[in-house]
Amino acid sequence: MFIYYVLLFLSALIFASQFFVTRQYQHRNGTGFLGSVKLSFFAYLTIAIFFFVKGCLTTGMFNFGFTWFTFGITLLIAVVSLSCVYMGIKVLAVGDMSIYSVFMMLGSLVLPSLVGVAVYHEPLTTLKAIALLLMFTAIIFSVSSVEKNKLTVKALLYYVGIFVMNGMIGVLFTVHQNQPELTAAVMQSADGLTVNNDVFMTWYGLSTVLLSGVIYGVWHLLKTVKPQLFNGNFENGIGEGTEVIVESKETLAKAILVTIGLAAIYGLCNGLGDYFIAIATQPHALGASVTFPIINGGTIVFSTISGVVFCKEKLTTPTVISLLIVVASTILFMFV
Repeated sequence: MFIYYVLLFLSALIFASQFFVTRQYQHRNGTGFLGSVKLSFFAYLTIAIFFFVKGCLTTGMFNFGFTWFTFGITLLIAVVSLSCVYMGIKVLAVGDMSIYSVFMMLGSLVLPSLVGVAVYHEPLTTLKAIALLLMFTAIIFSVSSVEKNKLTVKALLYYVGIFVMNGMIGVLFTVHQNQPELTAAVMQSADGLTVNNDVFMTWYGLSTVLLSGVIYGVWHLLKTVKPQLFNGNFENGIGEGTEVIVESKETLAKAILVTIGLAAIYGLCNGLGDYFIAIATQPHALGASVTFPIINGGTIVFSTISGVVFCKEKLTTPTVISLLIVVASTILFMFV
């Protein structure tokens, strides 16, 4: 079981690092909807290629498969993920990174944990209940530490939105991983049937690429048919608090390559983090009610510390208290 905990903390560190990639992408491409679609397309194309190649090399054969169940679940995850990418780009322009990460991680803590306990009968021990209460307490201290200008109605809507949508990603992951007989590639293990996670992640990437491509195509079609519906704000976010920056000496080709590179790095961060979660949530592993709290706690700690060190965000007394509570809760989850 120890290896699962190692993978989860690696996943938390990876998820925390992707916030900085998002910031760099935002500076170059703005905070508009089309920018998030482009980010998703190239990021998840990277995920699909990476895990397809990894699967083929691991098995030494063509590692692919199809079922409507896997395709349907991954397409739903793609819809939710795309909305999270969009809200992530937008909220970084109007909100606070540490608070954004708290809402995002607590969203993926609450809903998957409830599903794990209620649907898949994972035990809700006294220690686990105390750890969950500590996580909820942490959000109170985090919100109380935010500057008033970061708690606008617009920012709060994004915080709540990321809470719900990121939680649904964990729910869909849990549902898929606990139905191995319906998945695109079933594996036989010592404990019974398990999911071929390389195939699952390949379909996860392909479904998001498909959705992003369709949205991008529809956007261009509508822009051609009804150009009056569109303006620069929708496309690149200019005028919404984020200036699109392209250095004067930077050629268009280089700018495109940098954008694709940032999206690819984002994809690798997100893909590897999700891959470790998939391993930990499959049957006979840790389960959703343990996996997601540990991921959440680790990511909150890593992202908050990184925000203070690299983004010069203020480390107030409520924030320190929140971090200590999160650390205590995360440690408890390792012993439930």
